[in-house]
Amino acid sequence: MNRSVFLLTALVFISLAFSQTLIIINVSGRQDKNITFEERDNNSLFLRVLDDSSHAVEGITADILNLQKEGRDAKIIDCTPLTRTEEVSQKIILVLDNSSSMSHALNELHASIDAFVNNLGGASEVAIVLFDENKERLAANNVRAKGELVNLRINAFTNDHQKLLHQSRLQITKSRLTKATYLNDAVYVALQMQMQQAPGFQKSIVILSDGEDTGSKLPLKEAIDAASNTEIKIFCIDFSGGRRYHAALNKIAAASAGQLFKADNPQDLVQVFDSISREVTTIYLVKYKMPSPPTGDVAFIGDSLFIKNRFVIDESPLLNYIFFDSNSAAINEKYHLLTNEDQVDEFDETQIDNPLDKYYHLLNIVGSRMRAHSEADITLIGCNCGMGAEKNNVDLSRSRVEEVGDYLISTWHIAQDRIHVEAINLPEKPSSMRTVAGMAENRRVEITSNDDFILRPVRSVIVEHEYTPSMGGFKIKVEAKDGLDYWTLHADSGDETLYESQQTNPPGSTYFWNWIGGNGKKISGIPFIDYKIDIHDQDGKVFDSAKKRIYVRENSSNSMAASEQDGKIIEKYSLILFDFNSSTFGVENRAMLDKVTTSAAAHDSACISVLGFCDDIGDEDYNLRLSQRRARGVYQQLLRTGIAKQSLSMTGYGESNPIFSNGTPEGRFLNRTVQVYVTYPSNAQKQEAGEGTEI
Repeated sequence: MNRSVFLLTALVFISLAFSQTLIIINVSGRQDKNITFEERDNNSLFLRVLDDSSHAVEGITADILNLQKEGRDAKIIDCTPLTRTEEVSQKIILVLDNSSSMSHALNELHASIDAFVNNLGGASEVAIVLFDENKERLAANNVRAKGELVNLRINAFTNDHQKLLHQSRLQITKSRLTKATYLNDAVYVALQMQMQQAPGFQKSIVILSDGEDTGSKLPLKEAIDAASNTEIKIFCIDFSGGRRYHAALNKIAAASAGQLFKADNPQDLVQVFDSISREVTTIYLVKYKMPSPPTGDVAFIGDSLFIKNRFVIDESPLLNYIFFDSNSAAINEKYHLLTNEDQVDEFDETQIDNPLDKYYHLLNIVGSRMRAHSEADITLIGCNCGMGAEKNNVDLSRSRVEEVGDYLISTWHIAQDRIHVEAINLPEKPSSMRTVAGMAENRRVEITSNDDFILRPVRSVIVEHEYTPSMGGFKIKVEAKDGLDYWTLHADSGDETLYESQQTNPPGSTYFWNWIGGNGKKISGIPFIDYKIDIHDQDGKVFDSAKKRIYVRENSSNSMAASEQDGKIIEKYSLILFDFNSSTFGVENRAMLDKVTTSAAAHDSACISVLGFCDDIGDEDYNLRLSQRRARGVYQQLLRTGIAKQSLSMTGYGESNPIFSNGTPEGRFLNRTVQVYVTYPSNAQKQEAGEGTEI
């Protein structure tokens, strides 16, 4: 039984209960009267779209189809006419009237059969049913309808079309034309043949007849009942010669929801068979898949986060670069720019309590120091990344220099003749031009000075955070059967977004967050962290997990005095930053190490920790070795100064525990460093131990 539905406005809808499965198909942008389809399996079906004249519509493509199954939208994978797919074999039976009434049209009939079969394509299998009154052949063929031997000859299904056409030419000749006609038996037998074929084939029957039946064993009602109880489409060609369709053929076509064609003379046969071949082949194999939305889960390893604040005497080097966005000369808003004289007068670099803020105040630190040292000059060197719109764009480099110079002149009132400018393309020591990160690092203005005071390290008391656990470990499960596009780990605290990390590869066994927030600073001052993941697949479907919570406990000490009462003083020295992929440190770093040895010599009980870091560009194992080389070089230099080996420890972290976010040029530069911690007892602790007191 065919299933069809009529057009509603611009869309065609059809629903079907097939094996208790509701399917709805719509074809957009057409005004077709009906659709027929048959499920092939759970992920494909045969589709026919008819026009207002009940002729098959060509040119149906996947992008204009929509399919719902049990109320869920399916994804159309492919829509291919059967003539262009080798996956599906059509089963077509030609029932041909080879009675004496066809004697005047044999040449046209042969030409029509040839054209019809050749139009089908190699995947189609064709059988031919003919009338036959030769008793010996009938006995050998043994074709029966409801148990009775009938006057029919069958050329079995084959895709060897040339062999089939050769047989038909031999069998449809004037000498073999029958006196009687056996239409009813032929229709019934053809239907039984199709019903015996395996499922999954597209089946149809084409009948050429004058409509008369003078010799069948079965009545017309048997043929009509058989046609109405199958899903096999029957195309009837009425060659009766009358003005109206022959009643028998009309009933057979109607019973199968088929089509009836009229051929008034032999010359019409080729055109009619050609039309039917297009109808038969304009069936589409539609492949689809049901949505499988992504799923996943995320779980923090642990139950809470403890943050211990400690106050550290920090001496951090100044990164003397101002970085710019691509093809831009505007100073990025992340830099702290002062806007009035009161802010300038109140600025105090020793009050900056965050290492990253020391960098973002670079221009203010330089301006303040130049005001204090009136003889000092600086040189600004503008650079570009040497790629795309910036390639050989020295004018852009010059504009960047002028932007920095104008700020120092207008805000800090530095005399213009104290600021020397240069504009070049790539920096003298460029970062890698093979990566986006490297190109971002080359878009900069470099600051140098004839006075070491201008760019000396900034010494101040800063707050450092010690985390337990030291890094946030998350077990993340991501499943996207339709292909993963990306997944994102989100963390926030109330309205404040703390962290977002988008990844395109499936997560490993554990994902780590180093507690650096989206602003590049270590998180603190929050009562809880809410986290979740969302997963996007390649079909645009999204899974959004429920939020889970990490409770945060943080100690409340808020002064250097409180840190001293804790029993120890910590001094931190960050070495002048290393160049990209370098572990060599020069004169500036040796001067910093002199401060370390001086501090260690002043405190007999000092413990010194040497920590090596690097950015995340390149191979992770290589970066680990690079950070170890950086730490080892400092460690060995300290040993050579006479510091006892038992007072020293050394660790190289690679890229696993960055100090700052690697998502910015300045973060990556600041991560190319070695930090040296000098820890010694506070005065309060010494007095409790009786050190330095009179007896």
